[in-house]
Amino acid sequence: MWIDYLIPRLPLVGLLSRPERLVGGFEAIEHVAIAVGQLRSDQQHVGLLYRRNTSVRMLHLAFHFDLRDQEPDSRLLWIRPSLHRSRARSLAAQCRLIAHTYADGQVPYGFRYANSYFERGTGNLILDKEASGLTCATFVLAVFASSGVRLISTEDWPLRPEDSEWQRKILSLMREGGAEAQTIMAAESQIGSARFRPDEVAAASALRFLPAGFRRVSAAARIVAAEVQIRFAELLATRP
Repeated sequence: MWIDYLIPRLPLVGLLSRPERLVGGFEAIEHVAIAVGQLRSDQQHVGLLYRRNTSVRMLHLAFHFDLRDQEPDSRLLWIRPSLHRSRARSLAAQCRLIAHTYADGQVPYGFRYANSYFERGTGNLILDKEASGLTCATFVLAVFASSGVRLISTEDWPLRPEDSEWQRKILSLMREGGAEAQTIMAAESQIGSARFRPDEVAAASALRFLPAGFRRVSAAARIVAAEVQIRFAELLATRP
């Protein structure tokens, strides 16, 4: 059941809701929500849930040129963003537009993010001058930005060594997947850029005062990450 006030275990970080399982209950998603989870031991994932008529769809960037609009993955958790109903309605409409505009999935992957967004009216991706694409997490940031919502104060984000390691690993996968030379060169030049992690973006969406800085987001993200790890352990326990 959703909790729309500060629940006792979360008073200091300001989360307005906690992650829930994607098992039924979609009637509770009036317009839009965030899906977050861990499907492998070394990788989290985040995307957007949005309502299309009587169904709920999941819009997410799976990888380079692989934007997907599909039925929600029940292995993930979902969290309600702290948006006014009219803003949530607008965000759901933007998701529907982006899904239509990029029905071919051709949204590029890249590490650097500052001010990229999807244009209202067309759904076209507008990358800032230093960016070459998005990650699953910055895709969510860009969709929110297209509706006038900055989830995170990107300016005060730290550069963490483990994030550079993650970027190098993803770059190797992009090479193995046959990404274009120009895309590889751009991504390589962006190694060392600030990384906005899936649990951080999911947590930021449920904070009251936005955009949120690193200290507040990281505290909330630890709670989301703990819920994600519990869910992942449950999934591992059910595997044959």
